[in-house]
Amino acid sequence: GQGSGIGDGNGFGKGIGAGYGTGNKGPMHGLSHLAKAQIPQVLAFEKKIVIEGKIDIELLRKLLREHLPQFKHCYQQELEKKETLKGVVDLFFTINQEGQVSKVNIDAKEASFSDHGISCMTTVLKIINFPKPKGGGMVHVRQPLNFSYENAKI
Repeated sequence: GQGSGIGDGNGFGKGIGAGYGTGNKGPMHGLSHLAKAQIPQVLAFEKKIVIEGKIDIELLRKLLREHLPQFKHCYQQELEKKETLKGVVDLFFTINQEGQVSKVNIDAKEASFSDHGISCMTTVLKIINFPKPKGGGMVHVRQPLNFSYENAKI
């Protein structure tokens, strides 16, 4: 018989290596291959941010929130390898005079992300175009990010 599929192809792949598209994949939305499907949750990106330097903190938070789907994609890949992974990851990064992330250090001790997961989050940070720091100079940011999941009801 003939079949037709619908997929909107909205990819969040901006340089992460694996595109993250959404489409109509049936009631399980592509998670049916996992025995216990986890639905990734990325919480936080809020209150505990620490910034040294002159930059609009609200705009910085807004840009980080806009990239939550990419951070969630990194986490989803980690969950497929280690299905009980959760916890807080500290993102330490430096924004240079041009508004680009020039240095990244991710402390994932509590959540123990793999090298691939850390590399994925580093790539997400580096694709964000932050505003240029006021008066030039560098901005140093520490942003905790809390990863958790819900078990899908199968």
